[in-house]
Amino acid sequence: MYYCSDRIRFYNCKLCNRLRASKWYLKNRKRVLNRVKKYALLNRIKIKKYHKNWEYSRRIKEPWIYHYKSAHDRCTYSTARGFERYGGYGIKFLMTKEDFKFLWNRDKAYLLKKPSIDRENTKGHYELSNCRFIEMTENNRRKGSLSREQVIKIRSLYKTSGKSPKEIGKILGVSRGIIYHVIRRSSYFYY
Repeated sequence: MYYCSDRIRFYNCKLCNRLRASKWYLKNRKRVLNRVKKYALLNRIKIKKYHKNWEYSRRIKEPWIYHYKSAHDRCTYSTARGFERYGGYGIKFLMTKEDFKFLWNRDKAYLLKKPSIDRENTKGHYELSNCRFIEMTENNRRKGSLSREQVIKIRSLYKTSGKSPKEIGKILGVSRGIIYHVIRRSSYFYY
């Protein structure tokens, strides 16, 4: 005989040897299942609250950790978002959490509205000498735009060679998304 929570008894059938439920369980099945669902839901809510509070306190105590994790992931894991633009191009992650903490305090990132980790030399690795914290809007502006020659070259490569935008991006060192914009003329349409 097998026992389970809430006084439910299960037993093996003498004829077919399958696991069967007792008559009490069959009578009160809805009540028991609703009770189990209720406790499971309450437990999930408790866990979510705990994680939310833990994450919030972690963001206050160590805000540089999130920048460290995202930079580390996009350089290391091929499944991470942005890997093709960082780790896929050979950019290595050569920093520790202590380096990020040092940068955070050196650049006074706690005063910025939305701090963002930036590599001064965009083709260089994530190293202490090559990184800094700047405002996110400034970092987005810094990425720069394509020159007229680059736009013309992208369009001609796409039309003549029949290469995919991903291959063209690897050749020219431009992200696949920008190449899609150039080809569809949703941006850089004035060239």
